[in-house]
Amino acid sequence: MESREDCLHEASECDRLAQLANTQATRTLLAVAVFQWRKLAEKAAERQKDPLAVRVGSDTSNLARKPGQRHADAGVSKRMQQMLQPSRSAMDTLA
Repeated sequence: MESREDCLHEASECDRLAQLANTQATRTLLAVAVFQWRKLAEKAAERQKDPLAVRVGSDTSNLARKPGQRHADAGVSKRMQQMLQPSRSAMDTLA
């Protein structure tokens, strides 16, 4: 099992790589990885607080989502959301 710090380190590394990514698909994939690592960090923090507690049905991943928000986008930072939006020049090129 990963510690909270390990998970947050992985999330920041994925975030860094997303900023360097050349394609929209790669940025999207890395944004999902960032979200998943942060979710694992939360769970690791819970385990560190109370390692003996039984956690039946304690999945809180839906609590952070806004109504209508897709699961993969939950918890993605504003900066990451801006990166995921295709640039206007890229869209003009496709038109």
